[in-house]
Amino acid sequence: AIRLAKKSGFTHFLPYLENMIHLKAIKKACPSCAYTTKQWKEFDDVAINIGIELIPHFNVIGHSTQVCEKYPELSRENGGFELDVTLPKSKEWIKLCLNEYCSFSKGKHFLIGGDEWQTPNHNLSDKQFNIAKIWAEHINFAVEILKKNNRIPIV
Repeated sequence: AIRLAKKSGFTHFLPYLENMIHLKAIKKACPSCAYTTKQWKEFDDVAINIGIELIPHFNVIGHSTQVCEKYPELSRENGGFELDVTLPKSKEWIKLCLNEYCSFSKGKHFLIGGDEWQTPNHNLSDKQFNIAKIWAEHINFAVEILKKNNRIPIV
């Protein structure tokens, strides 16, 4: 797929890989067919050798049902299906995942998602809860982690 993208004139390749990279912090939420970090490094090497940037992807908010099913402590609600980004535990988890992914991937850009966050019900029931503010703070938190890893975030 990377070679075809290059032949077609593309300069970047961004595979959408929700929970499909075996990171230590999401191991229980990865399917058995998920790529290993060794395989990602091999993809990166192929991309670099043919002159295309392979862009990593990790959802820092939204699209977290599979993760929260296996790591319920990240959602606060019993059986919750969305990451509760107000929890310090969730922030630490995001930091672990992004730092690990940056440790073995080489792309200068990095997609962090940001779409389709289904705000947990317990947050919505709080009259003081500001969805836009919490979303922006969390995205900015992830952006800062990536900047420290010399990456250009894509939201």
